[in-house]
Amino acid sequence: MNEKCKGLVQKIELAESARLISYVLADRLSGPGASIAMDALGLFYRHLEAIGKVNKIALFLYTTGGDTMVPWRLVNLIREYCDQFTVLVPYKAHSAGTLVCLGADEMVMTKMAELSPIDPSVTNAFNPQGPAVPSMPPNVAAAIPPVRIPISVEDVAAYFKLAKERAELDTPESRFGALQQLTNVVHPLALGNVERSHTMIRELARKLLSLHMNLKDETQSKRCNDIIDTLTEKLYSHQHLIPRREARDIIGLKVRYPEAYEEDLLMGLFAEYKNDLGIGGIFNPALELGDRTEMPKEFSLAKIETTKTEDSFLMRGKIVRASQPNQPPAVNIYDQGWQKIL
Repeated sequence: MNEKCKGLVQKIELAESARLISYVLADRLSGPGASIAMDALGLFYRHLEAIGKVNKIALFLYTTGGDTMVPWRLVNLIREYCDQFTVLVPYKAHSAGTLVCLGADEMVMTKMAELSPIDPSVTNAFNPQGPAVPSMPPNVAAAIPPVRIPISVEDVAAYFKLAKERAELDTPESRFGALQQLTNVVHPLALGNVERSHTMIRELARKLLSLHMNLKDETQSKRCNDIIDTLTEKLYSHQHLIPRREARDIIGLKVRYPEAYEEDLLMGLFAEYKNDLGIGGIFNPALELGDRTEMPKEFSLAKIETTKTEDSFLMRGKIVRASQPNQPPAVNIYDQGWQKIL
């Protein structure tokens, strides 16, 4: 962590009366990015052990999503080291990131902060096969495993909503016909996987919320159900982004607006990570290569760090000029993974 970041973190820690740990994962308009994954858990353990048991931990989080199985384990791990858990959201905390937020006692959201629905898309061997690439020779295409089209839980739900409400298919026979039409193009086991994933994500959200809500209380239990319904079903597009006012006043999440001073600190820290990780940037290998034949290239794609410990996910390779004219340069990656910096 550079000195400017360290100074910002220390000021945020004072404002929050907490120890801060950052989990920032790059997303680019083009080029490599990173997502929430299980490999972070062991790293978090190292950082948390260095912090020790404290009253409050604040997680500075930026992500567009990832493995939905990680949040439950991550949130419980962090809670082993603190009595109060807060998530600081400077900008994006989508999908799996939103799940992490559900497990916090509160989330601090800036004016730019946004959450997303948590309904998953699923892919397995029974999903429909994607179209072949027209320019690919048949012998090459035969050697490549088929690409499966992800099935969105929300799309299946929307199909049946369309059949019932728009097409007015309200009899058992007509609903069966709608199901039969769907199973003609989507394998029944793929649809079963969709339903299982839908059930799983609802239960996962409930478990995360139960960490700080008393679900034996009727009022809180109803509020929990309403939150889950909204994040998994009522927001029919996974592209719907949830600003802080909607998160707090409509969905009913525990959202706190930072004071102007802290907001500046949070956005200042995010600006440092944005610059360091190339968040929102465009990777143009031809432009970077210029007149050279080849050049080394290193990407920093993610960071987990405190003021005293640091891990970075690095991708190393080289950009190589194509042998054929009018072809884009190749990007050959020969090493990638987490590296202990401090």
